[in-house]
Amino acid sequence: MNAQIQEMLKEKEKFQSLVDFVDLGLLIVDKDGHILFASKEAKEIFPIEVPNSISDLFAGSIVCESLKEHKELIKEELSLEIANQKIPLKLSLRLAQDGGAIISFRDLSHRQNLESLRQNALEDYQAIFNNIGEGIFRVDLDGKILKANPAYIKLNGLDSEKELLEIKNFAQQLYVDKNRNKEFLKQISKTGQVTDFESEVYAYKTRERIWISEDTKAIKNEKGEILYYDGVCRDITAQKHSQLKLERWSKFQNQLIKTSKHLLKAGYDMKFYDRLIEAAIKILPAIESGVLFIRNNRNYFRAVSSINCDMPISECGFTSKGLKLPKKPVIVNSNMMFIKASHLKNYPDKDLIEKIFCCQEESETIIFPIIDANRIIALFSLSTSKESKLAADILEMSHIFITTIAVLMKRIQLGNELARSNAELTQLANYDSLTMLPNRSFFLTNLQRAIDYNLPNESVTLIFLDVDGLKLVNDSIGHDAGDSLLKEVAERLRSCMRKTDAIARLGGDEFTIIVKNVKSQEDSINIAKKILRSLEPPFNFNNNKIFVSASLGLAQYPEHADNATDLIKRADSAMYHSKNISKGRYSFYTDNLKEKASKRMRLEQDLKRAIREHEFVLHYQPRIELKSNKIKSVEALVRWQHPERGLIMPNDFIPLAEEIGIIDELGKMVLIQACKQAKIWQKEGKDLRVAVNLSVKQLQQVDIVEQIFEVLENNGLEPSQLELEITESAAMANIESNISKLDALKDAGIHIAIDDFGTAYSSLNYLKRLPISSLKIDKSFLEDIQKDNFNPKDAAIIRSIATLGKNLDLHIVAEGIETIDQLEFVNTLECDEVQGYIYSKPLSVLDLEGYLGNRKNPMDKLNLKDPSDNLIGVNLAN
Repeated sequence: MNAQIQEMLKEKEKFQSLVDFVDLGLLIVDKDGHILFASKEAKEIFPIEVPNSISDLFAGSIVCESLKEHKELIKEELSLEIANQKIPLKLSLRLAQDGGAIISFRDLSHRQNLESLRQNALEDYQAIFNNIGEGIFRVDLDGKILKANPAYIKLNGLDSEKELLEIKNFAQQLYVDKNRNKEFLKQISKTGQVTDFESEVYAYKTRERIWISEDTKAIKNEKGEILYYDGVCRDITAQKHSQLKLERWSKFQNQLIKTSKHLLKAGYDMKFYDRLIEAAIKILPAIESGVLFIRNNRNYFRAVSSINCDMPISECGFTSKGLKLPKKPVIVNSNMMFIKASHLKNYPDKDLIEKIFCCQEESETIIFPIIDANRIIALFSLSTSKESKLAADILEMSHIFITTIAVLMKRIQLGNELARSNAELTQLANYDSLTMLPNRSFFLTNLQRAIDYNLPNESVTLIFLDVDGLKLVNDSIGHDAGDSLLKEVAERLRSCMRKTDAIARLGGDEFTIIVKNVKSQEDSINIAKKILRSLEPPFNFNNNKIFVSASLGLAQYPEHADNATDLIKRADSAMYHSKNISKGRYSFYTDNLKEKASKRMRLEQDLKRAIREHEFVLHYQPRIELKSNKIKSVEALVRWQHPERGLIMPNDFIPLAEEIGIIDELGKMVLIQACKQAKIWQKEGKDLRVAVNLSVKQLQQVDIVEQIFEVLENNGLEPSQLELEITESAAMANIESNISKLDALKDAGIHIAIDDFGTAYSSLNYLKRLPISSLKIDKSFLEDIQKDNFNPKDAAIIRSIATLGKNLDLHIVAEGIETIDQLEFVNTLECDEVQGYIYSKPLSVLDLEGYLGNRKNPMDKLNLKDPSDNLIGVNLAN
């Protein structure tokens, strides 16, 4: 043994690594007890410095005695006090041949800690098991409960776990619907577990029906054989009843809507009242029988329909004379009637009355009055089956049903009047009230129909007719004469047409004629000539002879257009061509008239090229703060620098850009360019916020907020240096989504302004919700503000807008200020900022920088001495 130890010590490093890896406390000592070797684990437990004496570590312990007496120790447990701390050890001592020994040991502190933790965890688990509100159980393969917590015992109405464990085949007695048990077993055998399995079950002892939700898992042994099932069970009775109630209501509402539509469509007929009773039985839960009574003029309530009623319908009825009828729903049964016995002069037999109202013994009946104009016009008697009761929700459904029936009966009674009204509305919607000809809407329908049904080798000719001289007649003789003239023109046009042709008045002095089944262009020309000839004779009005003519434009489908929209455009172009040449003539559409369309196409192509070639530039119009006369912000306005046509204003290309779908790209280009310029000004020390218009299409983009943030970040511009202007109509389109987007932008620090305020419809309720910073008064309200010719109504509108903005704590900007009168007026309104040509037109970047250094203040021309001297002093009530 000694030779082995010496050999091992020679390989000390290898031996040290091996022993340290084993994670074992190991000491090798000689016969005198000196320590020759100590493992890492031993050094962590004992303060060992080799060589030490074993007596220093195990003084007074069995270890020293055994070494002295040459006795071995096998897995001896002892406790040593080391550094004032007791450490439990499990130790073995093996003797060597030379009298030395090998001592191995393990620190039991960690194991005792683990045991303590295990015990604590077990106690925690038991506490949770006993106190948790959900039922926990273990069941064997035969359905016998092996273990359950108090919640599960309580759920089944039992008093102790012992009662539960004594029940055999528990699971088979659990389910109300035995098929659910089969489904449960099927699922768990297939997957080994069941989750959220809902069933209606019996509480074992009370037999109360409750709803539960189960999570169960099969527990298997190493061979994959199922030992038992562990599960969790929750009482979901309240939730399930709520769910079933919601389902009942949903079904009721759907059936009520469907039935209402059916009853309205069917209207009054011999089966109407039968349909009402059938609908009640079908729609209302628990209702099994019913009778409907209709009141006649003699106050007699006659039964008109019944279901499951013993009394023949011909014998059901009563007179209401002397009876107190209910104006609210009344519940009755075989012992209580709403008609008192003292009132039943004609019906002394109580049983007879019960039969009349179909009141069954052990059932409940509800009698509903149907009221019109505060008068009971009918009674609805509905009864449950014997085992059912009128629950609160069924009563509420019944009330809604009867109320709906009352409305339906009223609507059906007014059916004829409604039909007549609809006919009148159809006439108004589709016909011109003056000439009784089809109007524009009906004309478009007729034109599309004519195109759709046009035969091969035939054409549809559209004639646009404009009455020449109607304005002169209205101005010289009067509008009565003009109206009489239009009616006579309509009659003469009718006389020229075949039965298959269609005439319409589009409005004003414009008429259209749709000529079908045209074989050749000559046919259309003959009709046009016939029309012109019919208008040659003078028109008579109050002994005045009126001579008028007409300008006609003709276009044919499919020769000139392949759809209704283009055909209208072609005929309209031809008509204007006739009018421009001379009145009283017709013109056919030709390719020469395409020039205007070609110009538009060229403009469209140029626009697309301008986007690619970056031909758009920004001009900036200063906004001046009235109090300080400082320029705090500028509005960026786009211009098109056309390589051939020069600078083009936005009114000449923005509408087309919107139409062809490039407004989004153009808008983003403007935003990028404006932010880039704002950053340049910021670096130059110019504190100018830049305002950019945001179109309705841009605002509708899902990612517009992210786009704007990206532009700001790419240009290093603070959000507070950007203002976004949106119109009222843009803000109100998809308002909820817009509020969310604008909130995000404002929260980031971006200013939001409503542009052209007052020119569109907007709800003040939504306006106060919009996260806007500024309100811009549209220039159209200020155009007529003049001291010498002042319109109080214009001033009232502007003043109201300004007051509204101030009350909402908004920044007020007046735009389009061009005159001293306008400037004076907005100054009295205490507007915060103004912009307009009186200060400056929109300028290029270079011109703006020059303007900033050398500008005049138009406010110097104002001489406001007293509030009564200015425009705001005008009496706006006049």
